[in-house]
Amino acid sequence: MNDQPSAAAPKAGVISTEQAARLLTISGERVRQLIKDGYIQRVDKGRVLLVAAVQGYIRFLREEDRRSSKSAPTTCFAAWTQR
Repeated sequence: MNDQPSAAAPKAGVISTEQAARLLTISGERVRQLIKDGYIQRVDKGRVLLVAAVQGYIRFLREEDRRSSKSAPTTCFAAWTQR
């Protein structure tokens, strides 16, 4: 008896980019952009690790929040000086 998984069997913990998009409630295009930007590591064409997708998206959100909070004082100052 052969207990080896077939070549076509999905790898444990690997999901499609479309599944990742549904999980993260973002578009498939956004997932592909996050892959391109290095936030999510691709394991195969159109496939990512579930854990990597979630952790990568969290890292992106944290960095995005830091970027926007750093620019907020500048924006407030600019608005104040234009009075």
